[in-house]
Amino acid sequence: MSEPQSDIWYDHKTLLRDTNLLLTVYDKSAEGVLELALTEGYFEGVDPALVKWPSAQSPEGPSGLEALGYRAKLIGAIYEGVPKLRDARLTDAYEKFKQVTPAYHEGTRIYAHV
Repeated sequence: MSEPQSDIWYDHKTLLRDTNLLLTVYDKSAEGVLELALTEGYFEGVDPALVKWPSAQSPEGPSGLEALGYRAKLIGAIYEGVPKLRDARLTDAYEKFKQVTPAYHEGTRIYAHV
């Protein structure tokens, strides 16, 4: 995972004065969230090329409704994937815990007798 880019952080007053800068910072932050979500498995089975944040600005002007709709789909995928991924990880961890529990308790009893 790449290091956070410290060059994208500005104080709120600067961002409020310069909306283009605000949109750029927002886009870079959203790209970072997507990169993290991708590495955490929220888009498992999805072509990574499709997990790209549409920028707010292009040379032709502001992004349109299509880009906003795609943004909503990306965020929705993360939002809906969190409970499923969490449940799968907890189930996996519990199954591993159940396998070692008897040995753990036996080791604890032996230690307590020593």
